[in-house]
Amino acid sequence: MCFQAYFTEGLQLNREDLLQIASDLMLDVGQVKAYLDDPNNHQKVTEQAESWRKQGVRAVPFFYMNGKAACSGVQDTKDFVQTILKVAERFPEEDTGNEVKA
Repeated sequence: MCFQAYFTEGLQLNREDLLQIASDLMLDVGQVKAYLDDPNNHQKVTEQAESWRKQGVRAVPFFYMNGKAACSGVQDTKDFVQTILKVAERFPEEDTGNEVKA
């Protein structure tokens, strides 16, 4: 809903918009208000955003592959596939022992 509101409907996702989206999703608007009003949550979001900026995230979508930045921003499908293949070749998957066997 937030993606659609921001990218399709052009909303700025301010407090009023977020509360309306919460209501549309039948969430407890009181809980959403409490979350938005809690300065600790604001601090956590700010810190998380700064962490992503330090890791090079400058646009959405942003893709990591095997722990490495793969590409960011909107990509043509052909270019996106080529990027994934190049990154997969350059940074092969490490054996974590968590692979699912068919």
